[in-house]
Amino acid sequence: MIRSDLQYVCLDFETTGLDAEHDEAIQIGIVAFDHTGTVIDTFSSYIKPQKSAEQLKDMVRVVTGLSMEQLMDAPSFEQIRTKVEKFFHAQTVIIGHNVQFDISVLNQHFKAAYHSAIDTFPLAQSLMPFSPSYALEVLDKSLVHSADKSDMKSSAGTHHDALYDAYATQRVFLECVKRLHGVTKKYPEVAHMMKHASAKLAAIRNPQDNNDKLAGSVPLLTKVYTNGKKLVSADTMKNEDFADKGKYFIGNAPLKEVLKKLPKENVIYAFSQRHKTQIAKQQLHEIGLTHIDTGVHYVFDTKLLKLFFQKKPLDDQELFFAIKYFYHAYSGHSTIDLNNAYDWKIYHALKEKDAKNAPKSAELLTHEQLYEKMRDQEIMPYTTVFFFDQDRRYDSHMKREQKPFDLYSLLQVTDSLIYRDRLISPAKESPRQKLHTKLVIFIGIRQTEIAGLMKDVSNSMVEVDSIVDNTYFYKTNLLL
Repeated sequence: MIRSDLQYVCLDFETTGLDAEHDEAIQIGIVAFDHTGTVIDTFSSYIKPQKSAEQLKDMVRVVTGLSMEQLMDAPSFEQIRTKVEKFFHAQTVIIGHNVQFDISVLNQHFKAAYHSAIDTFPLAQSLMPFSPSYALEVLDKSLVHSADKSDMKSSAGTHHDALYDAYATQRVFLECVKRLHGVTKKYPEVAHMMKHASAKLAAIRNPQDNNDKLAGSVPLLTKVYTNGKKLVSADTMKNEDFADKGKYFIGNAPLKEVLKKLPKENVIYAFSQRHKTQIAKQQLHEIGLTHIDTGVHYVFDTKLLKLFFQKKPLDDQELFFAIKYFYHAYSGHSTIDLNNAYDWKIYHALKEKDAKNAPKSAELLTHEQLYEKMRDQEIMPYTTVFFFDQDRRYDSHMKREQKPFDLYSLLQVTDSLIYRDRLISPAKESPRQKLHTKLVIFIGIRQTEIAGLMKDVSNSMVEVDSIVDNTYFYKTNLLL
């Protein structure tokens, strides 16, 4: 799956903060391995900080859990230079969780050549979906719990120990490679896209994997995922009792007992607050319904999807999205886990406007989300809505109506539409490009206005005619 002529190095620095330029590196961990995952060499060392112990003691203890005694007698960067730099050469692939941060620290203190760099954060977002968090320790914990401990290699230590985190990064990377291999085996289109992509991940692809098949029939994410458990019926309630537009007082009946008897397909459960949807989600999990949507159904336009998969070359984010899509199909998930801004941009460009093929499943929404779907006419005729907290409907409606207009959301929407236009007609300029440009200028000038108003508040206020005397305000309105 990955090239055998490269050496793979998982790198992790423990630092006193998240600013690579100003914060201090106080520990380094390195795990080098080959294309089979066999560890070749490791290195770990504390690093003596340049700032005084008094300046750093509280920060080091809070951020890393280390004591200053462990650091003040540690070697300097110069003393470990030779041991560190031997890992980095033209055939080294650096792997890290948010790898650019570690590379920034590395480049500040060492001369390090390398072939390419792979970030396990977006890789895990594509191949380890529906994780409660993509923090390294959360991902690693899920792997450690599901693996045979005797087969797992790690250093003694815990997270926020550099060598332990380097091993954890290796585990996440190898798991992603394993999953990616399964996807490419079932869907050769993914291997084809990797071969023709400009993305960094494509640089480590084994050239002997000669799958070169264009996307033919794209798998639609409509398969319902279940764990095979049976739903238990409640003796006191019957589904037929719930009439259309009927109002019911549930009283002290346990929520789980109510949910047991409600339909589980083509249904929306709407609650007044987000935390209530989380409680309901947990209750549904306990009665056997493990796959629940908590937003819109992600239904794609098949023609646009094919155009996207045939696009050449795919950049990093596009390739991660393609891998994510096929991995979800490979795993039998009924919907795709959109977990970063780039995912949403691509999805909005590829989504089907009339989602008639939406998967049959249960949705958990807040009242506000339900109102949004009603406004956009995204609720299918066959969908049944169970509206909990009915007495809070007016409060929820007013809360939604009073939300301020978000210019940045509008900017993201126009960006997605332009991306869609370019996908359909690469040679043509999008008719929305001028609007997008004006919107960018408008937001920039608006920020300048706000910054000017906030810069100096010591002078007494002077009233001015905003149209006549305020040239920035005039420019803003001229763009509308």
